[in-house]
Amino acid sequence: HSLGLLFKGQAEIPKFQVPWEFLSKYLSDIESGTGDESLVATRQILSDMGVTAVSDDDCRVLRRACAAVSTRAAHLAAAGISTIVEKIERTDRCSVAVDGSLYKLHPQFATRMAAGLDMLLPAGHGVVMQEATDGSGRGAALVT
Repeated sequence: HSLGLLFKGQAEIPKFQVPWEFLSKYLSDIESGTGDESLVATRQILSDMGVTAVSDDDCRVLRRACAAVSTRAAHLAAAGISTIVEKIERTDRCSVAVDGSLYKLHPQFATRMAAGLDMLLPAGHGVVMQEATDGSGRGAALVT
C-alpha cells in the first residue's frame, strides 16, 4: 500500500497502521461471497476502515491476500495438531475438537486445515476434526 499501488494511491489509511485492526471476521466476510457479492462486502469493509478510493482490482487483490493469510493460519493450526497427534502416536485413529470463529465461520478454513493435515500426516491417516461447542469455556481436548 505504501507504494500507492492500491486504493488509487490513497496516501493515508490510519487503520491499516494499527495492529489487530483488520479483524478475522473481515477474512470470513471477504472470502464468503463470490463475484459482485464479494466486491460489495470488500468495499464495505474497506469503507469502514477509512479507504475511500477502491477499484474492483483492489478488492480482488485484497481477497487474494485474505486467502493467503487464512490458508497460512489453517496450515499452521494443522501443523500443531499433526505434531501432537504424532507425538501421542494416534495418527491411525483420533478425533480432534476444534473451536474458534475462523474454524466455525470462515467458508474455507476447516477445509484448508484438513488439507494441511493431509499434507503433514501419513496417507490414509485416521485423524478427523470435529467442531467443538464452547471449547474456550470447557478447555481443549483430543477425543479418541
